Amino acid sequence: MFARYLPLVARRGAQITLACRPPLQPIFERVAGIDALLSPLPDQPLAKINLLQAQFDAWVPLLSLPFHLETGFATGPAEIPYLSIDPVRTPSYPTARLFRQDVQRNWSDVVETITQRLVMLAGK
Repeated sequence: MFARYLPLVARRGAQITLACRPPLQPIFERVAGIDALLSPLPDQPLAKINLLQAQFDAWVPLLSLPFHLETGFATGPAEIPYLSIDPVRTPSYPTARLFRQDVQRNWSDVVETITQRLVMLAGK
């Protein structure tokens, strides 16, 4: 969620180096504004990143960006989508489509049941 602030920081002239865990690297690779990613090797996900090798002027946790940029709920960046999916790494589209259809079908059943109960209550 706080990755949506990174393009805003980049537009203000910052060069962004982001440190993340290996499983998150494919997600952050596609976020606009990130110049470099640091993460441990995939076979050593709990290893420490040596930040002494990185050059930076400031270090800020992602969760602190709204405070430092003086934004709030209504004034924060609202570009949607701020994350994109790599089509090569996603499951097959038929599987995703079937899952979405199943969720939609189940949700429409719930809505229909609630509507029927409300009609019954209104009729009493």
